[in-house]
Amino acid sequence: MALDVQSAMDTQRRDIIAHKKHNGLNQQWDLLYVKTLKPALKKGDLNKRYGLYIQRPFFIQTQMPSNRYLDIVNGAVVLKTPNSFKSQQWYFDNVTKTIRSVKTNQSFNIQGNGRSKHLRLYNNNSRWWQLFYYRGNNFVNVNNNRVVTVSAGKDYEGQAIWVQKRHNKAHQRWNVVYVDTAPKENLKDIAEDWGFQLNKDFFFVSRMPMRRVAATDSNNVRLVTLKRTDKRQMFFFDSATKTIKSSTWKDRSLSMSGNNLRTVTTNARWFQLFRYKDAHLINERGKAMDVSGG
Repeated sequence: MALDVQSAMDTQRRDIIAHKKHNGLNQQWDLLYVKTLKPALKKGDLNKRYGLYIQRPFFIQTQMPSNRYLDIVNGAVVLKTPNSFKSQQWYFDNVTKTIRSVKTNQSFNIQGNGRSKHLRLYNNNSRWWQLFYYRGNNFVNVNNNRVVTVSAGKDYEGQAIWVQKRHNKAHQRWNVVYVDTAPKENLKDIAEDWGFQLNKDFFFVSRMPMRRVAATDSNNVRLVTLKRTDKRQMFFFDSATKTIKSSTWKDRSLSMSGNNLRTVTTNARWFQLFRYKDAHLINERGKAMDVSGG
């Protein structure tokens, strides 16, 4: 008979029993003599086994061309443009050995107790489906060796994140960018990429004969006669969230809902991201701002 963790469940306060020897990990033990103990790791130290610094916030940046970050949408882990929200910051917790969200304190979790390919956030339980090493630019699960992967290899805004067998193409490789050393975004590059002067008020002036402008009442966006002093007719491009915000309601951004255009609370989802190019305002899925009925 061998010393055995009951049912091989690696959980706090799990019973230890005697069981017929089968040489599973739940029967294998290392002897660690008290006098050989090294000082406990503390905040800011590198956990070499897991490849991450303890409680030091970081971004997880894809090595695909967009260099987007991992983010959270309704508990799912997705790929998104950098937007300054806490939902894009993560940290390694040395107690639970999990990668946790700065925003929610929940951990990376392979859905279905590790039986799924979907990566979501869940309350911390330190089971194997929540434990990942960072090695060789991959986040590798400690049990099944599946790695964090951008689904279908699509470098799209809001693309879902899965765990899959390692092949080490760009959509499985990640940079860990610690917040305290992250380079500031180049504002000139942002302006060129998105087509706006940054953080400056402007009007959307229609090229139709009357040259009316877009205006918002905090929700709807409608065509009205230009009034130079009316802030409801003014917008600005926010360089942090990459969204077009109302100059009156600065917590609200232009947002697509089906074919409707609204201003809603800023969340920097793909339907709030628009580029200005060749006199068109085009969102991430190719739809353009349009006056209904022409």
